[in-house]
Amino acid sequence: MQMIVDIDDNLYNRIKYLEPKADTMLDALMRSVQNGTPLPKGHGRLIDEERISLSGIHFKTERDHAMMIGRLNSAITIIEADNEREDKK
Repeated sequence: MQMIVDIDDNLYNRIKYLEPKADTMLDALMRSVQNGTPLPKGHGRLIDEERISLSGIHFKTERDHAMMIGRLNSAITIIEADNEREDKK
């Protein structure tokens, strides 16, 4: 199963470099965090692109492009965009 969890940066950094010592459930969770892929700060809205039907769009006219944008905008959001940018000071 794949899942996304929100974890504090400090806790992530502590877990990332710990060495699991045994084969307990906690150690398995630690390995899952260590092997996970962090989402970059400032990422956009994440959607399931395979659930978007582009049938009937030929991409030849402005109307076709508007239809595509409409379908993308109405796609179900899996994860909201992160408005916190890394380069923001």
